[in-house]
Amino acid sequence: MSSERDAIPQEEEFRLVPKRRQQKVTDPPAGQEAGPPIEPLGLRQPEPPGVPQELSPGTTEPTLAAVDTDVRPVVVDAGKADDERGQERDAAFPEPLTYDDPKLSSEPRGLPNLSTPVPDTILDGAALAGLTIRGASIRGDDHRFYAQPRQDSMGIWELRTGDAEKAGAVLVCVADGVGSQPHSQLGSAAACQILSDLLRTEYPTVLDPSFAPRVPGYAEGLVSRLSDRLTTLAAEWRQEPKSVSTTLVAALIEAEPADPAHRRCLLFKVGDSPALLLRQGGFEHCFTGPVDEVIASTATHALPARFPQVETMELRLGADDILVLCSDGLSGPMHNRAVTAQLVAFWGNGQIPSLPEFCWQLAFRAKSYGDDRTAVCVWGR
Repeated sequence: MSSERDAIPQEEEFRLVPKRRQQKVTDPPAGQEAGPPIEPLGLRQPEPPGVPQELSPGTTEPTLAAVDTDVRPVVVDAGKADDERGQERDAAFPEPLTYDDPKLSSEPRGLPNLSTPVPDTILDGAALAGLTIRGASIRGDDHRFYAQPRQDSMGIWELRTGDAEKAGAVLVCVADGVGSQPHSQLGSAAACQILSDLLRTEYPTVLDPSFAPRVPGYAEGLVSRLSDRLTTLAAEWRQEPKSVSTTLVAALIEAEPADPAHRRCLLFKVGDSPALLLRQGGFEHCFTGPVDEVIASTATHALPARFPQVETMELRLGADDILVLCSDGLSGPMHNRAVTAQLVAFWGNGQIPSLPEFCWQLAFRAKSYGDDRTAVCVWGR
């Protein structure tokens, strides 16, 4: 990309750099009038309420890095040396927050040796009627360091019947490929897609209020069918079913509820990928089971499985609620209260982040937590 820009003759290039870098500003060339003022741009970084900026000696709780978000447009001399211009580009966007001095670099050291490439990061979202969705799946520092693929996957779909113009439901899901299995990135991606295919025609029945007592039994049958298809795919890939093992957590959400302030959501999961509800300034676990259970290769805790263990629950999503589906790459570091407080400040401050902001917020780095990190957040407005 830099080679294309450098090939175009130009005297100046416009860059966005933090205010503290404005000693790099140069005046417009002689004889050229300054253009109209440009509106300042920058990341919205609310100050996290109640989070300590400094800690007493001897404590192990990390501090939050100060982030300079006062970003203004300046003119950068295109004739400067490449290394000097590179430093200015690095300053144009703040590094993700860090906790406890993580040892590994987040810079990918190489590309995974795969016939079908898996992107390092995926980012998605939507602004729907009464719902706003943000989702990101980010390769962890460990996989980046060892040139291994991201094993997490996610999916966001609007579901509609036939040629209907309006969607009847929204499906969001997160799958966390089991780290010890060599092809779990295939299983996690396939699990999300298969789930969407199965629910595309069945969701009207599932969301019918009269069907509520039958949802737990239906969920077990649904996941069993998903598991069978995943096993078939593994055979087509000439792999053992165990090698594509993955967890799965999903939410089926009413697209047009009778009462938008109490939108019905059906949740189900296999394995340890949690669902959280951010409500009134704190996170609540949607499922009652342990969220830190270590995923082994047992069939009851990961897909594909002959008799999968499925948890289900129903909740009402209010206008001020945020539903969060995630992998343990996020729920793990949330044991640190500073991480949790920062996420509450990011997502629960009344302002919904843009897609790039959301990805940056989720890309924080924490010592001992180098796993892939995936989250899909649904705001009830």
